Amino acid sequence: MMSRADVLRLGSAGLASLLVPSSASAATATRIARPAAHPTDDFQRLKQSMRGGLTLDYRVDDGSELMRIGQWARARGLLGDTYGRGAFIEKFERRMARMLGFEAACFMPTGVMALLSALRIFADRAPTRAVGMHPSSHHLLHEEDAYRIVHQLESAIISPWERQILSEDVEEAPALSSVSVEMPVRWIGGQLQSWEQLAALKAAAKSRGMKLVMDGARLWECQPYYDRSYAEICSGFDAVFVSFYKMIGGLNGALLAADRDVIDEALIWRRRLGGDVYQFFPYVLSAAMRIDDVLPRIGGYTRQAAKLFRQLTAHPEIAGLPSVPPTNLFRLILPGDRPSLMAKRDQIARETGIWVGDSFRPTRVPGLAQVELQIGPFLQALEPDEAAAAFFKLVD
Repeated sequence: MMSRADVLRLGSAGLASLLVPSSASAATATRIARPAAHPTDDFQRLKQSMRGGLTLDYRVDDGSELMRIGQWARARGLLGDTYGRGAFIEKFERRMARMLGFEAACFMPTGVMALLSALRIFADRAPTRAVGMHPSSHHLLHEEDAYRIVHQLESAIISPWERQILSEDVEEAPALSSVSVEMPVRWIGGQLQSWEQLAALKAAAKSRGMKLVMDGARLWECQPYYDRSYAEICSGFDAVFVSFYKMIGGLNGALLAADRDVIDEALIWRRRLGGDVYQFFPYVLSAAMRIDDVLPRIGGYTRQAAKLFRQLTAHPEIAGLPSVPPTNLFRLILPGDRPSLMAKRDQIARETGIWVGDSFRPTRVPGLAQVELQIGPFLQALEPDEAAAAFFKLVD
């Protein structure tokens, strides 16, 4: 059994290996993790009473956001859509398509629907229904096997758990209709391909005739690391999905961008899957009124995350990964178990008004837990030292 001292000496790959669900190997870490219990009202009320925190500020809306949406729309004379058709939503879709470097885009109620629709379309056009995936893929861990049950797709795990998908994984893979690439890879601390590795990955997929599809739920956070436009980052991908409720902070929703023929078919799948709701208007407005304000701030959040990561991992009882976070997302490993750390979190919150983490999960080493932190607007009301001091209360 590894000691805490042994853990602290591990590099990113070694630390990432500790995050595989304890009852599975890195190669079979599928169908293990199921959605955690939904936060209780007490959890939401406590978090919403905080003056700041080390996570994104996901809050249950009390109606304030809906009021802001209505005011924003009326001030601009905007009208709603009908089943996704309307001047405002279509203009927003065209704008997002240009930003991401594609011919067309369509709004989707969820990222799961967006991404699986693209994978389904490419599989229907290919001689194989196999899709290359990372073992921590959202398809495998969080979608109740929708890729298999709903779309008759086959999963092919092509990389180890400990790192992101690289060109050699594609080069050595069996025949695949497409490769689903999460950027960054959330469950291993937000690891991300270098620009050179990303270019090689794109070239490898093209040379093998495999479609490259980006799980871009956190694509917005990648731009400062690459220091290139979103269109340049997405160039070489055949389809990209982005989320509007995570970093952007909108009410809900996602967007799929691809060639026009793919989007035309995705709209059919949106209807088939029950996603063609009567009005997307409130969700699109929530994204549209936020995105121009949020995107320029992400670089600052990334720099804050790097500084806080160094500060927190300087503690002798805390390890973190990646060794240098490329985005504003990272994971920490610390002593304790889930019940005790959750209790400490709530105590720290009540004493300091600072939220130090959403959920603490076990690692493969008994007595060590993990937590994901993502820096954003919630940290801005805090001084860096007081944020770190609050987190240290978990281990001191």
